[in-house]
Amino acid sequence: MIRAVEAAPRHCTVNAATHVIASTLGVLVGVGSIDHGVLECLQGPRPTPGFIVNALGPGYPWTVWKQGGEGAFTLLPSFLVSGIVATLLGVVMIVWALRRLHSDHGPIIFLLLGVASLLTGGGVAQVVLFTLTWAVARKINAPLDF
Repeated sequence: MIRAVEAAPRHCTVNAATHVIASTLGVLVGVGSIDHGVLECLQGPRPTPGFIVNALGPGYPWTVWKQGGEGAFTLLPSFLVSGIVATLLGVVMIVWALRRLHSDHGPIIFLLLGVASLLTGGGVAQVVLFTLTWAVARKINAPLDF
């Protein structure tokens, strides 16, 4: 007697290649946020000049460019506070990308972490990467049907 083998539910399968790509992108976003955060922390507890700041401030001996660089947007009033929050969010994004990105709410929470990083000094260019990471992560549990 031949028994019918039940197929695993589609929502339980994880597309391994998509998972690796999304996690790699997520780690890169986290590293970028940490980079911005550390550079903002190095500028000390001085107030930010407005919403748009340079994470790599001009006039410091560790600054590669005389005019500064690495643009960031922050709602926080101090470079030190902004840097600490951006660094912590970067660490959380890396952990989330490696551990929880494949979960049911993993992509949307990563997107929210990315937006939080953007608003706290994690870097303006990160918008492209965390949006791409979210889009790819949404397909981790999707079937490979064409």
